[in-house]
Formats: sequence, C-alpha cells, structure tokens
Amino acid sequence: RENLWFEKNVRIENEIMSEILENIGYAKNNGKFIFAISHADDKNLANEFLQLCSIYGFIPYIGPVKLNLVE
Repeated sequence: RENLWFEKNVRIENEIMSEILENIGYAKNNGKFIFAISHADDKNLANEFLQLCSIYGFIPYIGPVKLNLVE
C-alpha cells in the first residue's frame, strides 16, 4: 500500500485511514504480507511511518520523493 498514513507529507484523514487499515488488516489476518511504501522527505514523518509499520506489522519502504531515483 502506497501512501498509507501520509500523502505529500500530509496525514491522511482518520475516517479514510480507518477504512484502509480495516481492509489491510483483513488481508494481513489472512496470512498476507503487507508492504507499506512512503515517499516522505521529512525525517519526522519518515520515523513516524517506520514506527507505525512496526506497530501494525507491515513491511516498510521509504523511497525518494523523485520517483526516477532508486536509493
């Protein structure tokens, strides 16, 4: 899932987030691996993203904001 908690360095609304997490939780509870992708260029948001992935058991990846780069 791309832009799971943040989009363009802005937190996604709680109502939308609840629905997304419910759907992803269903998949995870049925044995699926969840890969979460963020393009955060703010260190605080990146750290929060990593913490949330750890809490929910998702596999995190933080990519560059410019999508034509691979780090």
